[in-house]
Amino acid sequence: AVGAAWWLVVLGTYYVQRGQWQLEPAFSTLGFGLLVVNLLLINGVPDAPADASVGKRTLVVRLGARRAAWLYLALALLAHAWLGLGVLLQLAPARALWGVVTLPLALGAALLLLRHAEQAQRLRPAIGLTILSAIGHALAQGAGLVWG
Repeated sequence: AVGAAWWLVVLGTYYVQRGQWQLEPAFSTLGFGLLVVNLLLINGVPDAPADASVGKRTLVVRLGARRAAWLYLALALLAHAWLGLGVLLQLAPARALWGVVTLPLALGAALLLLRHAEQAQRLRPAIGLTILSAIGHALAQGAGLVWG
């Protein structure tokens, strides 16, 4: 729901500025929504034991830290592959591919999360990389669309 909400924020901003709906921004900004989901997912890992103890059934509590880490990796890969798919299907301009520059950040975070999923105190670098990945993805893609 949060990923969809951020995706709609981007679409709403586009609509306010352009006064029309188009498939191109709808398709090319979905990856950003997935990276926002990853931000919530990784932030839920350190909180999972406390959440479970009070009956909160978050996604990380339901999946467990290890499976949540694999989901994180899948979403990171999908978010970046989505841009390539959009270009291949001609639903996004090639300059939107600037957003893929954040793939190493997302993969680094995923590897740290996979390695330390059960050690919440060691996830701070992975959380930082996740924040950089999501924000950098949006900024790089936006820069590509403006100047590319």
